[in-house]
Amino acid sequence: MRLSVDVKITNDWSFFQAQTNCTKIIYTDNQLVNESGGHDLWIFNSGFLGESFIRPWGDYPSHGSLKCNQNVTSIELKSLPFETIEALFLAKKPETSLTFETFSEELTTNSIPFDALAEIFWCLSRYEEVQWQIFQNNPETKNSFVSDKHGRFPAQQSFFYQLNWLQTPVIDKLIYLIGNLLKIVPKNAFRIVPTADIDMALRYGGRDKITTLGSIVKDLFCRPRLISERLLTILSKKDPYQIDRWALPMLLKSEHYKIFLLLSKSRSIRNKQISPRKMTAELQRVFKQFAPHQRHWGIHPSWQEKSNAMLNQTIWRDELETFELNTGFVAQHARFHYIHLHIPHSYQLLEKMGIKNDWSMGYPDEIGFRAGTSIAYTWYDLTREKSSGLMVHPFCIMDVTCNFYKKLTPQETIDLTHLMKQSLEAIGGTFCFVFHNESVSESYPWKGWKVVVESWFVQPHMNQKKP
Repeated sequence: MRLSVDVKITNDWSFFQAQTNCTKIIYTDNQLVNESGGHDLWIFNSGFLGESFIRPWGDYPSHGSLKCNQNVTSIELKSLPFETIEALFLAKKPETSLTFETFSEELTTNSIPFDALAEIFWCLSRYEEVQWQIFQNNPETKNSFVSDKHGRFPAQQSFFYQLNWLQTPVIDKLIYLIGNLLKIVPKNAFRIVPTADIDMALRYGGRDKITTLGSIVKDLFCRPRLISERLLTILSKKDPYQIDRWALPMLLKSEHYKIFLLLSKSRSIRNKQISPRKMTAELQRVFKQFAPHQRHWGIHPSWQEKSNAMLNQTIWRDELETFELNTGFVAQHARFHYIHLHIPHSYQLLEKMGIKNDWSMGYPDEIGFRAGTSIAYTWYDLTREKSSGLMVHPFCIMDVTCNFYKKLTPQETIDLTHLMKQSLEAIGGTFCFVFHNESVSESYPWKGWKVVVESWFVQPHMNQKKP
C-alpha cells in the first residue's frame, strides 16, 4: 500500500524468470540467480510467514543492526536518509548479538539478508503482545510475565525496548529501504497529526454539591494553590479545562486532528469525568459551535475489565449511544482511556461496535513506536488468522508520558520531539501525538506545558538529523 504497487505471487520459477518489464522480488531461504538477467531483489525467507501457530512467549527472532552506507558504491544506498537499518529474522544467526561492523557488508543493492517481510508482519500484528496474552497463564512461564499496575502490557516487556529500538520507526525505515532498492519512492508524505483526550471536560464545574464540597476540603489541606483558581473560575465562569478555551482552538490549526471524549456514567478513581447528564449543556454548546468538524470527534472507551468482555461491550455500547445522542452522528474513531489496550480482545470488541479507526497504538509509559511504525495500517487478527476492518493509527508521544512517567522538563520534551519530527520528516512518517485539555490549561500540575504542546504542532526545520 505504501509503495502503491500491484503484486502478483508465484512459486513457478520458470514463469518468474520469463516475466519482463516488471520489478521482481525473490523470496527464498537461499539466494537464487535469475539466469534471464535483470536486477531482481532477493529477500531472505525465514519461513515465519508460513507458520500456522503462535510461538511461545519469549521466542524472539534473531536480530542485528546493519550499516547502510559503509563500504558501498551504490547511489541507492548512499542516498538513504538513515545510516542503519534494524533487522529481525537474520539469514545468518549470530552466536552473539551483532554489532554494526560484523554485519555491515552483507546489505547490497540486490539482497536483503534478513526476512524483511516477516519483520513487518511481526511488528504490525503485535505478535509479542498476542504471545503475552496467550501464554501468561501457563504455569511454566507465568513468572516471566510482568504487567503494570493497571494490568497493561508495559513497554519494558517489549522486544524493541530491550534492543533500544523503541524510539525508532523501524518499519517505516524498512519499507523506505525496500522501495529504494526497487527504485520506487514511497507515497507517504510527512505530516503532523494532533490528537486530544478529554478525560475531564471541566475541572471545577458539573459536580454535585457533595463532590464539590469534598474537593474544596481536599484543596484546603493538600492543594491550597488551587483555591484561588477555583474562586476565579466561579467569578469569571471560565473553567481552565473548558474544551473550547485552549484545546479546540489549538486542534483547529490542523486538518488532521482528532479529539476523544470520555462519557462514562460511573465516577471512580480512574474516571473523574463529569457525568454525561451534567456535561450535556457543555457538550451541546461546543458541538453547536464546531458542528462542521464532527468527523474529527471520537469516543474514549472507559476502563475495561479484562476478564469480563461482555461487561466491557455493554458499557462501551452505552457510552457510544451517549456520544451519538449528544453529537448527532455515529462515531468512527476511538482511543482507550488509560491506553488500556489488550490485543487482540480490545480490537475485537471495537469491531463488534462498528468502530473503524483505533488511535491507541502507543505506550502510556514510554515514548516511541509500539508497532514499529508511525503510519496507519490495517490490523491483522493473529488469533483468527484474518485481516480486520479496523485501521490502526499509531501515536509516538503523549503529554502524560513525558510529565508523569518520564519526569521530563518542558524543554527536554521540546528538544526530544524536535529530533523525532526531523527523523520522521526524512522518511515521510507521521508525527502523531496525544495531549489533554488539562496539559494546555497552565493549571497545576501542568504549569509550563502549554508551550510544549504548541511546539508539537510546529513543522521541523529542514536541517534533518539522520535516524
